Amino acid sequence: MESLNKTEELEAFKIVKNILGKKVKSERITPSNAKTYFAIVLDNNNRRTICRLYLGPKKKYIGTISNRKVETRTQIASIHDILKFSDDLMFTVYNYDNH
Repeated sequence: MESLNKTEELEAFKIVKNILGKKVKSERITPSNAKTYFAIVLDNNNRRTICRLYLGPKKKYIGTISNRKVETRTQIASIHDILKFSDDLMFTVYNYDNH
């Protein structure tokens, strides 16, 4: 199992918070650690996962969540690639707040 990099997790969390801060209050966006991934959730609720980040030393992935709560994992080169998923993240939060 690849170990998670805490510095990258914190920076990735800040990136996601920045993206979503335009639509929701920042205190609603919280981290949630698991053994194999780093999740970012809405309202401190694991049933409202915004995304999952798999930040291994060799490969990195972002798991975006559909409106049916299905995760799609996409490999990213660096945590800065999270910005490319801004629309997906906004869509997920929108779904939680409007359904």
